[in-house]
Amino acid sequence: MDKIVFPSKKKNWLKYLRKLKESLTKSIGTESSRSDIALDGVAEFEIQWEEIALGERVGLGLLS
Repeated sequence: MDKIVFPSKKKNWLKYLRKLKESLTKSIGTESSRSDIALDGVAEFEIQWEEIALGERVGLGLLS
């Protein structure tokens, strides 16, 4: 991510905000694609809501 310098003059605000938006958009897009890849890898281990009982800890079974 590029370093964004806070503007010292009013005329630089528009440029600053555009660069900030561009930077944030790139960050969000990158994170989104990473999470999609991670979710694809665990999709086969999905736990169905119908299979979960009250008091059950997912992955550990029922509480004693």
